[in-house]
Amino acid sequence: MDKQSAKRNLWQRHWKWFTPLVIVMITVFMMSPIGNSITDIAKAYSDASIYEKAYEKAKLNSRVMDAFGNLEPINKFAIAEGFVEYSNNNTKIKITVRIKGAKTKGKLDIVANKVNGTWEYQAIAIRIKEPKETIVVLE
Repeated sequence: MDKQSAKRNLWQRHWKWFTPLVIVMITVFMMSPIGNSITDIAKAYSDASIYEKAYEKAKLNSRVMDAFGNLEPINKFAIAEGFVEYSNNNTKIKITVRIKGAKTKGKLDIVANKVNGTWEYQAIAIRIKEPKETIVVLE
């Protein structure tokens, strides 16, 4: 080993093969189902109107208010805990978000289509685990 290569650090010696390898690994990951889920969650996280308007509609439902009491605002972490699936060229979404109230907690299920830049809700329902019940807000 010559003196010049002994002075170079690990990155300086191996960057030529390491950089393309990392790029390929990131590309493969983003194309995988796990990568798609992460990008869908990120899109839903950035577009809060999807779940906030459905949450407001749910708060107007008397059965929801009876079951939950006062609903807590949805925090951003609830999106990461839930389920998000975009389809039809990102114009249709199925999303599940955790919600909490003074009396119980549950899941807010939303199905919506994006028409002219605005989300139009096809279905909004709330699932409660204890007692097991589904409250249909919008069919």
